[in-house]
Amino acid sequence: MDLRITIFLLLAEAFGVCLAVAVARWLAQFGIRLLPRQRHQAIPWTGIEVAFAVMAFLLVRDLSYRFLDGVGFYDWLYGTALSAAVPGSPPDVYRQLLPTRRGLWAVALAFPLQVSLILLFFHSQSGTRPYQLGLTVHRLGLNVLLGFLAWLALTPLVLLVNLAITYCYQSLTQSAPEGHPFEQLGRGRLMPVEWALVAFTALVAAPALEELLYRGVLQRWLMQRSWGAVASVGAAFLLAILERFSKISPALHHGDFREMLHQMEPAGFVLVMVPGWVFVDRAGRHWLGHPRAASTIYGTSLLFAASHSFAWPTPIALFVLSVGLGFLAYRTSSLVAPMILHVLFNSVATLTLFFNAHAPPAP
Repeated sequence: MDLRITIFLLLAEAFGVCLAVAVARWLAQFGIRLLPRQRHQAIPWTGIEVAFAVMAFLLVRDLSYRFLDGVGFYDWLYGTALSAAVPGSPPDVYRQLLPTRRGLWAVALAFPLQVSLILLFFHSQSGTRPYQLGLTVHRLGLNVLLGFLAWLALTPLVLLVNLAITYCYQSLTQSAPEGHPFEQLGRGRLMPVEWALVAFTALVAAPALEELLYRGVLQRWLMQRSWGAVASVGAAFLLAILERFSKISPALHHGDFREMLHQMEPAGFVLVMVPGWVFVDRAGRHWLGHPRAASTIYGTSLLFAASHSFAWPTPIALFVLSVGLGFLAYRTSSLVAPMILHVLFNSVATLTLFFNAHAPPAP
């Protein structure tokens, strides 16, 4: 690992934690609690609404993609000269990036539909109101401040974990980590409107939808069930396999068990984390004021990490981030602080991607 980067991240972590503690103590002098008193709200929605939210999250984007393809939008935009769509890029790079570029438009179209469908269906089925899902302006200013301070305190730790995991992964496997699809986009020359779509996806659509689904819908609902934490861990294991199934299946078909085991690494990570979940389930019963809060946050965080198994070993560091997101959502009974943390965290990666893509080539 780069020693200078490691030292910088450690100093940034210490600064973020000290600043958060200092702000909390300063506010306490005026009788203001940065973290509110714990409240437990009723959860009116049932498994039917949860299943609908998951399906809306998964299917609406695919349907939007098919709609844009069916009306000829993609042919109109990308079907002309390759040089117009990707100036200076060879045709094979163009074809490799095309599905991801198309997906940006599908996300932009699907996002308002997904949020609207989830909120309307929940309200029509169980009378659920937005504030019960965490969409509330109560303590708005303090929650924004809390999200910002959590970003300062948590981001260096997540980046440090990611740096260590990447170093270990490269040393053990002699191969480079799998990049996020957006990293691949950064290697091509995107149109300005596509850069705007990248920013919209990373800074608006992803934080809003993921926090609404994982922290607003799933975490709150699973916490009310005695089997909720177990179900989240099991779902994380299955999701890690499904995310890699397109690569696991050919390896199994050709009898390449070494490659199959390699593709099963995200699922193996979930299994390795099970003892930690058992410990949290036993020791965390008195930490957060709810007997299942710690174990459900842990399980939901594994589920969130497993959903990013397409970019292994990134889920390991994202698990740490997700624990912080889940804690904020639980303690504030709001999605504002986790959304702010999520947006700011993604902004670091987005800016890095943009500047790397526009940096002058190395001599």
